[in-house]
Amino acid sequence: MAWVDEAFTAIAALEGAALDTAVRATEVLSRRMSALRSAVIARSIESRRYGADGHRRAGGWVAAMTSAGRQEAGVAARVASALASMSRLRAAFDAGVVSYEVVELITRRFCDDRVAERLVADDEVLTNFSTGRSADDVRRLMSGWDRVVDPAGAAAAAERAVGRRQVKIVRKDGEVRIYARFGAAQGEEIAAVHERFAEREFERDAAAAVDGELPRSADQRSADALSAAMQTADAWFSHEDPSCPSCGTTVPVPSGSRQPLTNLVFDEESLRRWLEGDVASDVTDLDLLRRFASGTADGAPIPADDIVRAMVLGQVRVILRRSDGVITSVGRRQRLFRGLIREAVTLQHPICIWPGCGVPASRCEADHLHPHSAGGATATFNGGPLCGFHNRFKADHGFRIERGDEGRWHVLRPDGTPITGEPPPGRDRAGPDAA
Repeated sequence: MAWVDEAFTAIAALEGAALDTAVRATEVLSRRMSALRSAVIARSIESRRYGADGHRRAGGWVAAMTSAGRQEAGVAARVASALASMSRLRAAFDAGVVSYEVVELITRRFCDDRVAERLVADDEVLTNFSTGRSADDVRRLMSGWDRVVDPAGAAAAAERAVGRRQVKIVRKDGEVRIYARFGAAQGEEIAAVHERFAEREFERDAAAAVDGELPRSADQRSADALSAAMQTADAWFSHEDPSCPSCGTTVPVPSGSRQPLTNLVFDEESLRRWLEGDVASDVTDLDLLRRFASGTADGAPIPADDIVRAMVLGQVRVILRRSDGVITSVGRRQRLFRGLIREAVTLQHPICIWPGCGVPASRCEADHLHPHSAGGATATFNGGPLCGFHNRFKADHGFRIERGDEGRWHVLRPDGTPITGEPPPGRDRAGPDAA
């Protein structure tokens, strides 16, 4: 394969936009090679080649031939089997327009007898949606697809998760190990509190950093954050008039009615369908499925039953949004919250909207898509979550962000070209005429 050696040699000469083009080209090539591998595995399944050397399943043959781990090999065999029945997805994979990760996300339902036939039937619509979309988008889509196609299974899985909740403390070899698992809603509430304490630990490390080196690792800060949270709770229970260790504010002892605030995001139309029992509807509206899969503000899926139950009990704040993602309702528990517009803006996308950035929306800033100085409105339709770095980078380097009518975000360079290489978007909702 001399051409591969030549390509390696040419890398040193690449600059600027040529690097963008090269990485996209190699990504397409990588996808096509993965598709070729899947086709070979599918042929081995069809010819039952794997049985000749005593392998009971194709995954065993793949593991033996490639030295891959058994789990990885089993996934590869499952993907190949599914693609043999899903011609549209296979064609997109063969052409390099969808990644292996996306294909794996879609086909992992293929071995479930309850939904396998429906998965094959939805081959075209799932492929059309997935083309050009990120794996995170497809993951949210398929979470919604699971709930719509198999609501009983999704509800049962959620109930099993709640039933399996446990915390186990093991003391061994001079250390204490804590193992825990929870249902989705309860777990996210705990995670939200832990994140707040972890952020405080990071700020302390940042203040004590020497030459950019933080004194603790991320794992150590996470452990110390849990310890700090438990110590704070102990302080509440140990004093008649406990105060916040940080600011001195008197805080009531926690009771069953006091819950940490967690934001859950749900689509208006999805909520209506769920409450009316119209869940098993036509799945061709894949944008609806993607929105239906919403859960926490940072994109973690929460079962719809849990969201509706939370609305009734008032344990969390539920955010409703319309079809293009714009927030229409910011609920509250017991008191008014400052900066609701800012929160509504950051709740419109689970992570920073800059392509390739994974900073959770809860840690992002609310950015004016069309600058306020140029007449942009301070409203949810003219805002989006950007992390602090990308918010400054956008302003300093002349980048701009547009939002298409379908609700997708597009980051454009100063010359108007999108940084992802996709075609420029159509009319954006945040342009001057929307101000």
